[in-house]
This record gives sequence, structure tokens and C-alpha cells, in this order.
Amino acid sequence: MKLLNIIVTVSRNHKNLERTLDSIDKIKQDKDISVIVLSNEINIKKDLLKRFKFESKVLQSKKNYGPLYEEALDNCKSQYVTFIDADDMFDTNGTRQVIDFLKNNSLDVLRTDLAESYIGLDGKPAIGIVNYTFVETPHAHFFKLDYLKNKNIKFNEKLDVYALDNFYRNAIFNTEVKGLKLTTYLSGFTAVQYDKNHLPINVENIDEYYDSIIDTFEMLQKNENEYYKVYLLTVLFSLFMIVESTDFCIPTLQDKKRKYERIIYAIHNDYLDIFNTYNDNQKNNVLTIEFEKQRRTNINQKVTTTFNNVISKIENIYSNPQPHFLDIIVPEYNGEEFIFDFLDSLAKQKDVNFEEIGVIVVNDASPKKIKPYKFKKYGNLNIEYIFNEKNVGQGVTRQHGIDYSKAEYITMFDQDDIFYDKDDYCLSKMITEIKRLKPNVIIGNVIEEVITLNGIYTRIKYDNNNTGVFVHGIYAKREFLQENGYRFNPKLRQLEDTYFQRCLTSTEQCLYANIDIYLWRNNKKSQVRESNDVEFSIRHFDDFCTCSEDVYNFTINKNDKYAKKYIVSSIYGVFVLSDCQYTEAVTEQRRNEMQIKAYKLVKKYKNAFENFDEKELKKLFDGEVEALGRSMHSIKPLESFDDFIARMAKEYPDL
Repeated sequence: MKLLNIIVTVSRNHKNLERTLDSIDKIKQDKDISVIVLSNEINIKKDLLKRFKFESKVLQSKKNYGPLYEEALDNCKSQYVTFIDADDMFDTNGTRQVIDFLKNNSLDVLRTDLAESYIGLDGKPAIGIVNYTFVETPHAHFFKLDYLKNKNIKFNEKLDVYALDNFYRNAIFNTEVKGLKLTTYLSGFTAVQYDKNHLPINVENIDEYYDSIIDTFEMLQKNENEYYKVYLLTVLFSLFMIVESTDFCIPTLQDKKRKYERIIYAIHNDYLDIFNTYNDNQKNNVLTIEFEKQRRTNINQKVTTTFNNVISKIENIYSNPQPHFLDIIVPEYNGEEFIFDFLDSLAKQKDVNFEEIGVIVVNDASPKKIKPYKFKKYGNLNIEYIFNEKNVGQGVTRQHGIDYSKAEYITMFDQDDIFYDKDDYCLSKMITEIKRLKPNVIIGNVIEEVITLNGIYTRIKYDNNNTGVFVHGIYAKREFLQENGYRFNPKLRQLEDTYFQRCLTSTEQCLYANIDIYLWRNNKKSQVRESNDVEFSIRHFDDFCTCSEDVYNFTINKNDKYAKKYIVSSIYGVFVLSDCQYTEAVTEQRRNEMQIKAYKLVKKYKNAFENFDEKELKKLFDGEVEALGRSMHSIKPLESFDDFIARMAKEYPDL
């Protein structure tokens, strides 16, 4: 086994790769060293490596550097690993001494001095030695592979430019780092100057930079590493230095600037108690360090404001909010796994003024809550995260969001669903229709993802032209709902959406927009799909009965024809559920309870049946059996409806 693997990263500039390899060759430790050259852009000629005596290989891929680095680690067959850019060099004597030191000492991470060339404040080239205590770069570090494996420290495969920095932080924050006053790494000796034709790397890749530092921050919190409190300042001030720099002042970056100002504000407020434990001198020290780091990417960089001014600016925006045109209500319960897919689908909608759109995420007292700052990566979205005091179910949670809203219109999404993914203009189209027609209620189409019995993936389109059973796809004027009593039924844990939609669309003249806008995803972990439709319907039989009666009671004085038709169809459905092949699997006591409940509904609403002739009743019955059978892959009553009534009348004459 070799002592040391050196991973050489080739990025945009590969002209100096040979010089980097020469610096490794001059160490004259061929028995102890092997080299892996990585590139995801440049083709490396393998003949270049043949003239060197050390063992070597090339890994080339179009992957991000995150997975490419991880592949390189898997190929390391040594005790230690270190990293070098193809623009830099090793110091021969210092690196030899480090190799001898590692042969006689076992360390998780060794940090050494670093020589750096840079442009001084006077604009002239300069060289300086960075003492190991101040080295904050993955270079000039030597990592023990067994330590990395034991701590499960891996590269974040979603990262590219900042993959190595993220890995380095995760490695050093999980152990005690040993320092050695030897210079091993010569950084910046290719005299690469700031390119005025390109944005600095930290500006061009700020989204990835943010993901990188937040990943480290969350790792520290998860591991209960107290250093996360110090690192909090680094996160805030490094973002501040980038976003408020002169580099960020160009017009095309202003939306992104606003996004990250909101992120800075959100993190600051979420961790205000920690932030305030540091005095002004400590904060200024971190600010100075971060400024010097950022200045290395552009020697002319200046900061255009103060940190406190940014906080005050965003605070003023939040303390004087304007009512939105549209609020999207999203009930959430342990939903972190899914809800960001929804937010992604919203954020990518085109031709939308996001200043007039709000998202109200309502947590239904779940054990796992989402850290509020995580929402702020969507800086162009106005997101509020509010909470129920106790678990009340989706219906009441949606109602909480509607009551909280001040918007002109509202719509609703489940946490695991998204905007229709084949049309990035679907929301823009709907908003255009709403502004043109000014409706009380307008309904778009729902697309459902379905896995058939033989495992085939398909999609079903529901034309919600006043006939659908989904609350999804409905866009309604908020004050209209409130003034006319359209609310979610607090008695219902299930079928709450059916109740709301049936009451609303049967009593009002709803407009229809032929816009595919809502994608109902096939999430196997959802309440509806976690069990098959048969189990779900039978388990919530009581909700089915309650929903039927309450819809009838709400609609009878507004649309008596619909109310009577609905209650008859529902009673047929209740009967079929209580007396079909599937209820044979429930206990006899439960089956009797279901059938008694069905029979009571028949007797209570027998006058409704008198409004229809035999042909119409048969059509309603067949339609209900077909609808239930479609969701349950076939259903068959064990006796006719008339036989059921006769039997129940005989068995329970006093009901």
C-alpha cells in the first residue's frame, strides 16, 4: 500500500499540468506516492504521464467534480490523500519532510503552511507564507483515508466547483487537526490574473457556493458540533461580501441579489440568539477575513453597503407587506422530502410576477419541522411557514391557511404535488384568465400519475369543468369563499376535499379554464396511496357517510336538484361499500355497523329517491358502482339494493 495518493484537478487551465506533475516527480518518493489526474472538461493525454516514475492514472468524465472526486477516493489505495490544482505546485523539501512525518505518526488530518502568490493592495505581485493556523483551503492538507471512511465523509455529488471545499470543511470539523510548520503547497504560481471578461467564480457560481456552505452548516448542527455557532458568522458574512460587492451590481444579477439578501435576512433571524452572542470586534474580524477571501477573485472588488443596512432593508420589506394577488395554500406534515419539488415547480414558472404570488405552508403539528431558512433558497418566492397548535388534518389545515391569507385569490396544493411539468407557462395562463374574467371561482385541469395493475406508468387527465371531485385546480376569490360560508369541514379527516369541492361547484356558477395546471403525483407514501383504495374506503367509511350528509345539508337550499341527486348516489355508494366482496374481510361486528349506518341513511333520505324514476335510479346506481369499481379494480354488491332494504327492515324493525 502506498503512503500517499495525490489527486490532481484539471479545470479550465491545463497548460501548467506538466509543471504540477514535475513538482510531484521532484519529491523523489515514487515508492510512497501515486497520482490520480481528474478532468471533466479537458482531454488528458496519457502519454504525458508515462515520462514520470510515480504510479498514475487518469479519470475523465463529464460528471460534476463531486461524483468525480468520490470516484477518485474509491480508487485510492493508500493511507493518506491530498489534493492539488493543476495550476499549482508542491514544495519539494517541505513535502518530503511531511511524508517522513506521516510514516512515523498516525493522524486523521495534517495541515501545513502554504505559500501563495497574489496581487497586493498596491497592485503589484507578491508572495506570502500562510501559517497553517490560518490555512482555510483543502490544499496543504493530508487526510487519512481510514478516518474518512470511518466518519463516512464523502463528496457531495450535487456539487461541482465547490465540491472539494465542502469535503474539506466536513473533514476538518469532525476531528482535531494537527498542524505542522512546513510549507508543502505553492498556490497561485501560474500568475492567473482576474479576467475582466468573466464574472468572478464566487459570483458566477453563488447558487452552488450557498449549497456548499449550508451543507456544512447542517452537518455541524446534525453532529451537535459546537463549531456551527462560529461557522454561522462565516455563512452570513461570506454571502454578504459576495452579494453586496461591486461585482454583483450589474442589472442581470438584481433578481439574484434580492434572493440572497432575503436568505441572509432569514438565516440571521433564525439564529439571532447565536448571532448576538458575538461582540462587534468578533464580527468585524470575521468580516475582514471574508473580505480578503472574496478579494482574491477580484482585486478591484468593493462592498457597496453594510451588513446592518441589508438586514434593515429586508426587515422593512417584510414589515410592510403588500397583499398578494394569489396565495397558494400548502398543508405540510413531515413534508421536507417532497415540498421542495413543489417549490421548484413554482419557481421555474415563466412570465409570472412573483411579487404578487405568496405561498403559505401550514405545518399540521408534525414531529419534524422544516428549518425556515431552507425556504429562502427560493429568494424570488414569498413563502410563509405557519403552524397548527395541534394536529387537525388536511382540511382544517387548509382552512387555517385560507383564514391567514390576505390575498385576493387562493388555490391549494398538496405537499407532494407540483405544477404541471409539461408547461412552464401554466400558472401565467391561469393568472391571465383570472385577471381577464375576474371570476369568483375558476377551475383548471388536474393530471394524475397512475401505476396500473401490470406496473405501467401512465397519466390521466381530469377535465374539471364543474364536474371534477378535486379541490385541486380550483382558484377562488378569498372573500367570496368567506362571505358565502365555503369552508373545510372540521369533522372530516378524509374526503375533506370532496366536501369542499362538492359544496362549492354545485351551488355556484364556476368558470372553466382548459389549462393543464396541477400534477397529482404517484407518491406511494401519501395517505391515499399507502393502502389500496379498498382498504382506504372501508377504513374511512364513516367519513364517507358524514361527507354525504353534510354536502346534502349544505346544498339542499341552494341547489335542491343537485343535493337530492348527490345524496341518492352517495347512499348507493355507502350500500355497496357495506355489502360487497371486500367487506367480507372485516369483522362481523364492523360489517353490521356499516350496514346499519347505510340503512339509516336510506330511511332518513327516502324522500329523495321519490324525485327519480326507476330508469334514473338505475343509472345513478350503475354510475356509483362503476365509479367505485374504477378505483377498486372492480366491486360487486353481494345482494341487490332492494333485497338489502328488505333484509335490514326485517332484522332491524325498530330502526
